[in-house]
Amino acid sequence: MTGPDEWSNWFQYSRFGRTTDRDDALQIVFDVRDRLLAIAPLREIDSLLDFGCGDGLIGLQAALETPPHSRIYFADQSESALDLCRENARRMNIESRCRYLHTDCRDTYPFGNISVECILSRAAIMYVEDKSRLLASFYYILKNGGHLCFCEPINKFRMSPSTSILSDYELPRWQSEIKRIYEILCSSQRKSANLMCEIAPEDIVQWLEDAGFQDIVCFAEYRSLVGRPGWNELLYVRANPFTPSLFEAAQDVMDLNAWKMFEAELHAEWNRRNVRRRAALLFCKARKG
Repeated sequence: MTGPDEWSNWFQYSRFGRTTDRDDALQIVFDVRDRLLAIAPLREIDSLLDFGCGDGLIGLQAALETPPHSRIYFADQSESALDLCRENARRMNIESRCRYLHTDCRDTYPFGNISVECILSRAAIMYVEDKSRLLASFYYILKNGGHLCFCEPINKFRMSPSTSILSDYELPRWQSEIKRIYEILCSSQRKSANLMCEIAPEDIVQWLEDAGFQDIVCFAEYRSLVGRPGWNELLYVRANPFTPSLFEAAQDVMDLNAWKMFEAELHAEWNRRNVRRRAALLFCKARKG
């Protein structure tokens, strides 16, 4: 067993914020997982790769929908995440069917000499710098007739570099602190934002074509809704392993007494104001040969 890292901590804790909201957050993730598995041909395959597996959310559920003799490979850059996945597989009593790959997508052949009939991935491709090379690696390890099925957020639609998480709220006496919080968030996001905002549907289709895939079907779902984000989500949720929550960023800007006053004024604004929230998901399915 390895110790926890930023990825395993995020999978277990910081993506949920305060634990009272964990069930609701997981339900959203489960819904996306089930929609992804619905487009994957799982019933008759003998092997499957879950790329960017994290704690095994996708691959472990897929294992229940594949034949009992099928082999399930889990690949992740985090050894700690793979440890979580192993433990979950043991709890489900399917560990004999599972294999684990500690991958570095900068390698020429990051998955070794495995060959699989299906590759699944959810919100993992966005973290890879050379996405076209990764998709070519997927093509390389797929058996003829095999399928790649994945789901990725379209962060270009959601993220705007010119707006702050607090820009919709009127907090005039806190503008100096808000500016510093925004600078902290931007600094931490810089590493990931360029990667995470590169996914656009037309680029994905082109990269899949360049890799040699056939029968490519991609569909995007865009949402622009007006309402209130959850209070826990606004203050305590980390959007990704690299970015602090609003609460964490504020600790470098104000002391505890100032935070309590700021939080009270923000809560009053949050209670009285609806804001626009945008989100988009891209689902893709492609076949080799």
